[in-house]
Amino acid sequence: MPLHREFGPYSRPQLHPGLLPDPRSQKHPVPGQDPSFQQLQPVKTQQEAGGRVTYRSDGVIGKGSFGVVYKARESSTGWVVAIKAVRQRPGAPSTEEAVLRILRGCCPSIVTLLNSFTSGTGDGHMLCMIMEYVQDTLSRIIKHHRQRAESMQLHYVRVYMYQILRALANLDRHQIVHRDLKPANLLVDPASHGLKVCDFGTAKCADDAMDNAVYACSRYYRAPELILSTPQYGATVDLWAAGCILAEMLLGQPLFPGRDGVHQLSQIIEILGMPTVAEFHAMNPLYDAAACCKVMIEAVPWEKVFPRRDASEAFDLLGQLLTYSPRQRRHPWTCMTGGFFAALFSAEQMQRHDVALFELTEDELSSVSDQAVRERLVGFFSSAAFVKLSACKKA
Repeated sequence: MPLHREFGPYSRPQLHPGLLPDPRSQKHPVPGQDPSFQQLQPVKTQQEAGGRVTYRSDGVIGKGSFGVVYKARESSTGWVVAIKAVRQRPGAPSTEEAVLRILRGCCPSIVTLLNSFTSGTGDGHMLCMIMEYVQDTLSRIIKHHRQRAESMQLHYVRVYMYQILRALANLDRHQIVHRDLKPANLLVDPASHGLKVCDFGTAKCADDAMDNAVYACSRYYRAPELILSTPQYGATVDLWAAGCILAEMLLGQPLFPGRDGVHQLSQIIEILGMPTVAEFHAMNPLYDAAACCKVMIEAVPWEKVFPRRDASEAFDLLGQLLTYSPRQRRHPWTCMTGGFFAALFSAEQMQRHDVALFELTEDELSSVSDQAVRERLVGFFSSAAFVKLSACKKA
């Protein structure tokens, strides 16, 4: 379906047309030109069961202030992995490694840490985390559709969004806040359309109030309470980011493309309207909202923001996630029971994917405190279409 070029009375999306270069894209260094590339060519690590394993780098697939991510192969088997190498003081603990070990095996929608090792000494000391390799990212998929002036099929919006919410539900189950949820940190297998949340470099424990850095999350996906420098926040900042990602999949470009914090907040207000005094207080009790609330700005209806006809099916979910008051944002389990996802469990749609992408474990279901929500989730997996497909996959 082509992207609409006419937006009617509300024309803000034309300020960042889809065919402009993606501001989040960057050129990765060429292996032969990257001085840090040789660090993993080859490297060795100790297997948990004993013996030595050698990995040989196939090139750099990501680079930033955090360090370098390599695509590598286990020399004896050719097994492809991703190795994230980050600088670390010798003996200092790694929050990212600790978080990944806690989350290992809890959910297929979270990237798996396979092993880790250290290399180098002094200033060159590196922590290398070996993780499963996934070929693509949601950011590149969105960019591909934008460059072709095509809308992403609503079915795949559902598939990816369901897995994002599943991952967030499991993060909440383990009391972890990601704090940098964005399309570039969502890995996608182009064959199965399985999605995995990655990059836990800025993650924190939900109850750690001492680690509430306000400059968290990439700007386009930063919750308004972070922009207002709230002294306390939790997992709801990830829910806001998830709403921004849903909007970006529907629109083909970021919904709130702010240049800085002030402009970012103005972009949000332009669409959601001016927050009330109560909403300002919910975002940051210390913020003086009296002056701001004198200016009345009405919210723009979702149908004017998203001109594609089938986007209306996602409006309820957008409203549950993109709301000013953090406590009003719905829990991921509740969002997953909404009508937007009901179509995933039809016989026609289920046969397009592996049931493992959607089938919740007993541990996941037991963590759902709301009885009505749990029954609704169980009802999805008790549908005739799901039971039939599960039987066929196991046969």
